[in-house]
Amino acid sequence: MKKTDILYILIITGFIISAFKNSSAEDYERIKAKWLKQGIVDAGGSHEPYMFRIRRGGFNLRTDEWEHYLAEHSEENVKRLSDLGVNVYHTHFYKGFGMAAEMEEMERTKELAEIVHKYGMKIDTYLQWGSIMYETFFDEIPAARNWIEVDQFGDPILRYSNRQFFRYAPCINNENYKAYLKKVIRYAVEEVKTDFIHFDNFGGLKEPKSCHCPVCTQKFREYLKEKYDEEGLKQRFGFSNLNNILPPQADRWAHNWDYSAIVDPVIQEWIEFRCISLSNALREMAQYIKSLNPETVVEVNFNPGLSGWNLALRGKSPKYILPNTEVVWTEERNTAEMTEDGRLVSEIRSYKMARMFDNIAFTWVGKSELSLACGLAFNQTMGYIGELSFPPMVLRYLDFYKQNRHHFTVTTDVADVAILRSFATMTYNFFAGVVSTTLFEQTLLQAKIPFDIIFDQHLNDLSQYKVLVLANQTCLSDEQLGVVRQFVENGGGLVFTENTSLYNERVWTRPQLGLADLFDSETAPTPDSEEKEIRESVSKGRAVYIPIVQPAKPLPRDRDSFTSKHWYLPVNWRQLADAVRWAGNEDFSVVVEGPTSLLMNLVEQKKTGNLILHLLNFNANKPEKDIPVQITKNQNKRISRISYKSPDEKEEQKIMFTDEEEKLTFTVPGVSVYGIVVIE
Repeated sequence: MKKTDILYILIITGFIISAFKNSSAEDYERIKAKWLKQGIVDAGGSHEPYMFRIRRGGFNLRTDEWEHYLAEHSEENVKRLSDLGVNVYHTHFYKGFGMAAEMEEMERTKELAEIVHKYGMKIDTYLQWGSIMYETFFDEIPAARNWIEVDQFGDPILRYSNRQFFRYAPCINNENYKAYLKKVIRYAVEEVKTDFIHFDNFGGLKEPKSCHCPVCTQKFREYLKEKYDEEGLKQRFGFSNLNNILPPQADRWAHNWDYSAIVDPVIQEWIEFRCISLSNALREMAQYIKSLNPETVVEVNFNPGLSGWNLALRGKSPKYILPNTEVVWTEERNTAEMTEDGRLVSEIRSYKMARMFDNIAFTWVGKSELSLACGLAFNQTMGYIGELSFPPMVLRYLDFYKQNRHHFTVTTDVADVAILRSFATMTYNFFAGVVSTTLFEQTLLQAKIPFDIIFDQHLNDLSQYKVLVLANQTCLSDEQLGVVRQFVENGGGLVFTENTSLYNERVWTRPQLGLADLFDSETAPTPDSEEKEIRESVSKGRAVYIPIVQPAKPLPRDRDSFTSKHWYLPVNWRQLADAVRWAGNEDFSVVVEGPTSLLMNLVEQKKTGNLILHLLNFNANKPEKDIPVQITKNQNKRISRISYKSPDEKEEQKIMFTDEEEKLTFTVPGVSVYGIVVIE
């Protein structure tokens, strides 16, 4: 038996005692690749093997496709990218046709990996998670017909509907499929010697396309039995006999899962079961990868990030998935821009999500200069920049990153405010929660208030924050309310809106808002209150209730999405920002003055003590000049030097400053698109 096999057995024994009971982030200590700390610039060839390009057909196929494919594997292109500063080469590895059918191209990837490593680069290999190309796969393994997902009618589930009918979705609860996936992984790590595994087609599909196979049905019942005792089952369902419990049925025409709220207990449990099943499968694969090589990075395509979909309906939730990953892909297509109708669009939410879980996010940054700037400011690295050729703006930002890389490594975001996206609210009462939360996040961004986006597990430690924002987070457990009350009583500030805390985590209605008792009985807010804003000091802290986050435009009809088409600043954004400032006692780490088109992010390098302030101007037609900045700093630290650097400027500029005991003040001379203020 190999040492790697023994290590794998120990890991599995230690961490996966129960598939569903031990599903929290706390019971898995993730191993992170050390080389990621230096940042990542990922580029290279297509992740599609030649076989798939031919089988897919269509307008994407070129007459010189084979020549282009060979060029992606050439030493010339690898060396060119290395010379530009790319340190990770992206390429194909396994698409789902089966190892027998794909072996020739997998061997070509192995040869490419040798070239990539020759130039001191890492190789990033694409590995299909969620589809089987049955035309060849069933020839290799006939029994795999029993591995695929089937819907409530027993029909195979197509990964891409009728656009690519040759792709079935495999069942991630099927042990045989997971064993095959490990076989592919082992080849990638041991033979190809990959440094980075990119899992694609990660996650399931929305109803009525969830797997109802016998394996999933049985595991669903086991999950419920593990989660509840007999009395708990009676409280949850009204009965305790689970012998005939089935995954919920969905009307494929009525779209009954797009209701504004999901209140059926079986549907609620089924959604969470799917999220936990996917998380457990990912954790198992991640642990297996790390048992083979701890320095191999684990990444998933989390498509589409925090862009306004109810991801849990697809089996995906940041709460469950991101504790198991190091990099996360998001294909949300929210190219950073200030639109003509006044919306500030960006990928920043997904970057903040990734940072909260100590991940790096990959997005399509090469689509605009502002997207490149957002990536550096909020992702703290370049990420994925494209394939073999890049426009001049990408090269300019890449050159800036290379010269200033030391300012982006091992940084921590400075955030005074946390805004919660609770699993229960953002799953079972999604539309109510996502509208108010997204618009409040938009307010914090454009009002330049430093904040983190947090999830359920982050409520366990709010000590670093001055203010907690609950924007129509309707579904909160009694335990969560206890944590919030304690935070306020200990001196924290709370801002909550609309029907926050009206329901518990099962969407059962409370007699009053669960947080109403923070206020005097005569002024306490009530459900659907139309009263004015309420502010009150509570013990050592402060609490604010705001009856509405008012959208500036009509809301969409689709209750499963609230996209960037609706990211207008709310009508009462100034009220929201003022409430947060009051709750934080008007004492935040950084205050940057300027219009709502100017964004900022402050980070700290713990090792050096340096602060780096990132500034982004979304109004590219009007450079911002003479920007006043005030930073609250450690009294014991004296500032030696402040400078401004930008990819828009040839030379760095020295900035004069006033350094008092607690406050540092200075003026940034101007920002065209993006720049960093380095405070040493």
